[in-house]
Amino acid sequence: MAALRNFMTRNLPGVTVAFMIAAFILTYFAPNIMITIPAGYVGVLWKRFDDGTVTDRFYREGNRLALPWNRIIPYDARMQRVSEDYDIISANGLAIGANITFRFRISRRLIGLLHKYLGPDYLNTVLIPKIGAIARAEAAKYSPVHLYSTNREDVEKAILAVAREQLVQVTRDVLSSESEERKARHLPPLPEASEPIVNLQDVLFRSVTLPHLVQAAIERKEEQFHVNLEYNFRLDRERKESERKAIEARGIQEFQRIVSDGITDAYLRWKGIDATLQLAHSNNSKIVIIGSGKDGLPIILNPFEGEARPGAHPAPALEARSIPPAATPNRPDEEGNGIYPNSSTADSEPAQRESQGAREGEPFTMNMRPATTLKQAKTPSTQKPHINQK
Repeated sequence: MAALRNFMTRNLPGVTVAFMIAAFILTYFAPNIMITIPAGYVGVLWKRFDDGTVTDRFYREGNRLALPWNRIIPYDARMQRVSEDYDIISANGLAIGANITFRFRISRRLIGLLHKYLGPDYLNTVLIPKIGAIARAEAAKYSPVHLYSTNREDVEKAILAVAREQLVQVTRDVLSSESEERKARHLPPLPEASEPIVNLQDVLFRSVTLPHLVQAAIERKEEQFHVNLEYNFRLDRERKESERKAIEARGIQEFQRIVSDGITDAYLRWKGIDATLQLAHSNNSKIVIIGSGKDGLPIILNPFEGEARPGAHPAPALEARSIPPAATPNRPDEEGNGIYPNSSTADSEPAQRESQGAREGEPFTMNMRPATTLKQAKTPSTQKPHINQK
């Protein structure tokens, strides 16, 4: 320790200068010595004073040490997506604009060959031109309508299949060139590749741009197609509706045939009484006249204008009319007993007019009087109807 201390004391200026030079060199070459490979990337080693690109191995993600004169080039080995606009020609020679998206992933084991033969700009030198050429060749087999609507998926599958075949052929060419070079250097050959350098996953049409007039014509055609379908559905609906009405008519006919045998006078009389009870229980103001005719059914005032309809009630139709002032009966007598003079004559007039109207086929007309002042009289042949006010 004493000798080292004496050496440092005697050579302190030189030691200080040497330390500063070493620190400068380390700081300057530190980025080339300590290489960081990001997540999802792989590294290719390139040796400046040796055989150049190392093709038989690669560096995984993380921090890696290398000599300062060598280089480690990182490549993204994850799934990548590229969208590109292409000008393609359809089967009828129409220019179409298409935006095509394709996804790919590079092979980790063959990353050295990719760097050596295709280069870091392999996307613009290999993939994009190749996809464009294949898309133009496959789209030329179809019309604009197929590309625009129905056969787009078929074109995508055809482009993907042809592109994969060509990428496999590119990998074979690269392996052949590397085998010849390694043979010339007396290096062991590389193993056979089980996958292409670039694995193409899928090819998709994001959009197809047709000329404005062609696109408008296709849209009108599709619109008329769906309008035609709409009319077909309407016709089917009307046919089903006609079938429904025919079935309903047959049901009504069958119902009438079955019920007609069971409708008797007693049944009609019972239904009339039931309707009279329901009408009497309602809250509105009304006049119910019952007890007319042999069946005792209620009378509906003025149901028809003119002659009675077939199947109507056998009682004559009544019409309520207001009594004009000239025909108003005399006032009650001075004693106030509520009996009109000549009431027997006034009460017998409707019966005579009823018999006369029945003979002549005219509707029966009856002058109604207030129920509170009408004297009910019975004759041996005819009983007058009762008038109930509610």
